[in-house]
Amino acid sequence: APAQGQNAPQGQKRKAEGAAVGPAEGKGELGHLIAIMLSRPVTKEDIVYTTMESEVGGTKTYQSSVALPSYDASQMFRGVPAASKKDAENNAAKAAVTGLAAFAAPLLEEHKAKK
Repeated sequence: APAQGQNAPQGQKRKAEGAAVGPAEGKGELGHLIAIMLSRPVTKEDIVYTTMESEVGGTKTYQSSVALPSYDASQMFRGVPAASKKDAENNAAKAAVTGLAAFAAPLLEEHKAKK
């Protein structure tokens, strides 16, 4: 018999069905944006998520807010409610990206020009 591991089919990564949120959207996009705005790598203190859980009619929903204390401690962005904590955090991140878009656009262009 062949040694274990030989001639075994190679594993292949599969894309998750319905995975609409890629690394460029939501939390990943916000992290990238904040890194450019702060001109340094992001730490966990730079982007702080707060999630509230609520239950209506036996259905749990989550709503997250995101604060950016290293950028502007007074600003907070709230996302739309979602069925999971992860989706709620992504929604909050998307709200922050949208809210910062006007300010961040010139910085993103400058960053692209440097590459």
